[in-house]
Amino acid sequence: MCVGSKRWGYPPTEERIFPASRRSGDRLLAEHWARYRYVAQTARGRILDLGCGTGYGSRELARTPGVAEVVGVDRSEEALAWAMRYYRDPKVRFYRRDLESSGWERGLGLFDEVIAFEIIEHLADEKRFWSGIDRCLRGYGLLWISTPLGRGRGRPSSDPFHLHQLRRSEAAQLPGARGKPVLYGQTGRWIEPWVPGRRYYTVLVRARRTAARGNA
Repeated sequence: MCVGSKRWGYPPTEERIFPASRRSGDRLLAEHWARYRYVAQTARGRILDLGCGTGYGSRELARTPGVAEVVGVDRSEEALAWAMRYYRDPKVRFYRRDLESSGWERGLGLFDEVIAFEIIEHLADEKRFWSGIDRCLRGYGLLWISTPLGRGRGRPSSDPFHLHQLRRSEAAQLPGARGKPVLYGQTGRWIEPWVPGRRYYTVLVRARRTAARGNA
């Protein structure tokens, strides 16, 4: 349950992180912040933050000097209302889109980087999600995906919010990860290039589009 949800009037769910409602040192919040801060170190250009939730990560990315603009997308009207209230920034725009719907990317333009943290474990049908990314990621653009590790596609997850949780081998073969993806492991706040044999709870996949648009 989201700590402090009554005080802030924010819906109690672990799947929508609202930093102001959580205690200092909160483990889940620290994990989410760590992913955005890790990616923000090298973020550049125009960034698409898919499943942005309440927008704290979008604003974190926007504060990176090399970032020109961040577009945050989420299907929750309630979460986006909080994003626009608490995490506004001159370089951030928020839009409501359903990532399982055809054409969700229309009108958003092209992006140098696409970030999708903790999304694919919620999707019953990933086809339109990947198709939209393929259309809006620039040639040689960068894609970041994160997802909790588990028993694999088609197998039940212990998390009531997740349809499934991927195995490492499945994460390494995501359809949107063109070229040779680079895998990173995360445990708590710690993120590092994947070390075989080490136990991780979350995998981050970094993949660069290997051809210009139209030749991919």
